[in-house]
Parts: sequence; structure tokens; C-alpha cells
Amino acid sequence: QMDGDAQDLSAPLTAAHKDPPPKHASVVGMVMVTVSALLFGIVAALIKACALPTLVMLQVRSILECMLVVMVAIAYQQMQPEAQTESSLEPKPKTNGPGGGLKMLLIGPPHLRGWLVLRAFLYWGFLTCWWLALTSMPIGDATTIVYTGPVWTALFSRMFLKEGIDWHVFLPIVALDACGVLLITQPSFLFPSAAPGGAHGGD
Repeated sequence: QMDGDAQDLSAPLTAAHKDPPPKHASVVGMVMVTVSALLFGIVAALIKACALPTLVMLQVRSILECMLVVMVAIAYQQMQPEAQTESSLEPKPKTNGPGGGLKMLLIGPPHLRGWLVLRAFLYWGFLTCWWLALTSMPIGDATTIVYTGPVWTALFSRMFLKEGIDWHVFLPIVALDACGVLLITQPSFLFPSAAPGGAHGGD
């Protein structure tokens, strides 16, 4: 049963990858990622400006996110029958039985729910650390450090997923990334003038 669920989930994705993307897909993608970067900066500025405790802000965010997810899942479920009648090439997803319908959309297939729960806890830990950092250090410094994430992603993908890394490209990027973080954060053991009373002393 588990293998059947996995096959049913992967079949539409496999079929979708066979079709070439529309010509405007790259433009739409660039617009979306630019908007997401702008929203990321706006949220960081709002967190810095708010006087609420960090855990309270996280609780409000979680409540609003749950409400939006349920509304989107219900809307998506209602649109599915129409999409199935228009396209007979894609297999019809299961909507009855355990793991089907709205339950599948909200908590995923049974064989992936453990990973989804783990991912949720890890992301909650990230947001907690990230928002606490925003309230205790300059936004520019915090943003610079958090954007080292792709380096850790590449390393973890190598360790856990056994994905390949072009070390001739990766190592120079890591070196430049580290230099950029050091120049912006200016730790006191490398930049004595940036210690309290120095360049950042007036902030």
C-alpha cells in the first residue's frame, strides 16, 4: 500500500517534468523570487520594529499560517475534480480511504509524515533563532549570516543524500562567503576598532 501511495504521488510529477516549461516561466520565476526576497526583508524589518516577545509573534504567525493552509487545501480539493475532467492523461488521485483527500493535503502521505513532523520542528527552531537574532543584532549582519544557508545545504546534501559537489567551485565560494561574513560582522578579535566604543559603538 505504501509503495502504491508513493507511485500515485510521483506519477503526476514525473509527467509534469516531461513537458517543456512555458517560455515565460523563467521570467515568472525571477519575479517570484525577487518578491520573496523583498518580503523576507520586510518581515525582518517588522520583527525588528515590533515590541512583542518573539515567542508570541511566532504563535501569531503559526495560527495565521494554519488558517491559510486549511483554506488553500480546501480550495485545491474543490478544484481537483474539474482539473481531472479536463486532463485524462494524469492519473486520478485517491480521495477515499486513509491518507486521501483533505487529510492527504494537510498532513501528507503516511510514509512521509514522520519527515514532515521533523521538518516542522526544525523550521520552528530556525524561526525562533532567526527572530531572536533580529531583536538582538543589526538586521544587515543577521541577514548576511543567514544567507550562508546554501553552503550548509550543499554540505548536508553531500553528507546525507550523497549528492555530488564540484569542489573546485564550492571551496572558493565558501572562502568568499566566509570573507564576506567576516567583513560585515567584524568580530572584535579581528577588528578591534569594531568592539564596543569603536565603529559600532554609536549604534
